[in-house]
Amino acid sequence: MQEEQELIKRLKNGDEEAFIKIVDMYREAGTSLAYRITDDYHEAEDVSQEAFAILYKKIHSFRNESSLKTFFMSILINVARQRARRKRILSFISLSHTSDLEEGQIDIKDDCRAEQHVIGKEIKDKIERAMNYLPVRQKEVFVMRHYEGMSLAEIAGITGCSVGTVKSHLFRAIGSLRKKLGGLWNEVR
Repeated sequence: MQEEQELIKRLKNGDEEAFIKIVDMYREAGTSLAYRITDDYHEAEDVSQEAFAILYKKIHSFRNESSLKTFFMSILINVARQRARRKRILSFISLSHTSDLEEGQIDIKDDCRAEQHVIGKEIKDKIERAMNYLPVRQKEVFVMRHYEGMSLAEIAGITGCSVGTVKSHLFRAIGSLRKKLGGLWNEVR
């Protein structure tokens, strides 16, 4: 895309307006992907912001071998991985500190819509809990493919894997989710 190329050129020359436009272009997709990986909205925002900061610093190393979106998403995935590693290490160090998640209250007057919302939320929660049991690469690939709608080639570019490896991770993720979700898998599809 010509507009993207112009923004990259301007950003490499220090134009902060170009950076703001790039952030506007990819903020929603970046935060969405980060949320699907971290399962925490605040963490997703932090991951996305950190990824944009790294993009800003590393823009001179961008060689147009892929799209800027692919370059940004690969940075974002790496940031999410690093934060997940840190989180695991910290939770291992402080096993005695646990936190309970509080469920939000739903206030919908129409009982039928409320029931559908609750059922949909229950199914979504089961899927997301099952996804948390997937190995990191499988979860990333599954999220990028099924939640973000990325092509196998895009995912390969972001993860640094071949398309065949992406397919393998995706196949294994789906197999694991089928086992974990049982009959619910058929209802979702």
